[in-house]
Amino acid sequence: MKRLRLVRLVVLFSAMMVCPSLLSALRLAVGRAPAATREPRGADRARFATGAKMQSDSNTSSIDPAKAEEAKSISETKSEEIAAVERALAALKKLEKAANEKMTLREYNSKVNDVKAEVSECLRRVSPRELRKEIGLAVEAYADAITAWEEMIRYDFMSADYEPGSSLQKKYSIPTSGDATGRIMARGAVLSTIWKVARKHTDKVSSIIGK
Repeated sequence: MKRLRLVRLVVLFSAMMVCPSLLSALRLAVGRAPAATREPRGADRARFATGAKMQSDSNTSSIDPAKAEEAKSISETKSEEIAAVERALAALKKLEKAANEKMTLREYNSKVNDVKAEVSECLRRVSPRELRKEIGLAVEAYADAITAWEEMIRYDFMSADYEPGSSLQKKYSIPTSGDATGRIMARGAVLSTIWKVARKHTDKVSSIIGK
C-alpha cells in the first residue's frame, strides 16, 4: 500500500511539472477554499439582531392577556376620574366668579344648588379622599354663605354670639367687632371670609391635579 501511494504521488508530481496550468488551478482552488467557508461580513451582527427580535416577540407573546386588560381598565378609570375632577373644578370656578359679581340672594342660591348637583355627580367617579375632601369643603363653604346671607337680609351684620353666627365665626374665623355686651360681624366681612376659604379649597384641588 505504501508503495502504491508513493507511485501515485510521483505520477501527480510529474503531471504538474509537465502541465504548469494544473498546478496553478490547484493553488487557486486551495486559496479560495477558506473564503468559501468564511461567513460574510456582519453575519454575527445579523444573527444577533434576528435572535433579539425573536426574544422580543417571545416576550410580547408571553404577556398575560388578563393583566394587560386589567392595566388598560385602571388607566381608563384614572382618566375618567381626572375628567370628573376637572368638571367639578370648572363648576367651582363658576361660583368663584359669581361671588365677585352683583346678584341677589335668590340668584346666588340657584347657582350654588346647580353646582352642588353637578359636583355631586362628579364625585361619584372620584375615589382619592383628599380630592373628595377639598371639593366637598369648597361646596360647603359656598353653601354656608347662603345661610349667612339669609341671616343678614334685614341687617348688614350678624351676631357672633348666637346661631348660626356663632358656629360660622368659629368655622371660618370671621373677624368680629363689639364689646362685652355682644360681638357682631359685618356682612361684607362674613361673605368675603367664607368665599376666601372656598377659593382656598378650590385652589388646593387645582394644585393636586396640576391645573
